[in-house]
Amino acid sequence: MIVSEAGARELVREAAAVGFLSDAFNHLKVIGLFPLPKSLLQRAGITEEPMDGGIVALTGADAVAGFIDVAKKGRIWDREPKLRNLP
Repeated sequence: MIVSEAGARELVREAAAVGFLSDAFNHLKVIGLFPLPKSLLQRAGITEEPMDGGIVALTGADAVAGFIDVAKKGRIWDREPKLRNLP
């Protein structure tokens, strides 16, 4: 998802955008973000800390290659216990 902070402020009010991001996270998908729109992540229920390696900031010359390396490994299974266990 490539979105500016201004774009994130607009998308945070769009249920489809928030749902898409939330579903990707809850289905243990790798998410590439540039820049990292914190407001949109928070609205989708994705906390910043601790990041689990499945949310890749697409910054720098090797960002896309880094995202592909993570995505090739498949789902982020380390995230599952945090999502499935109720407090």
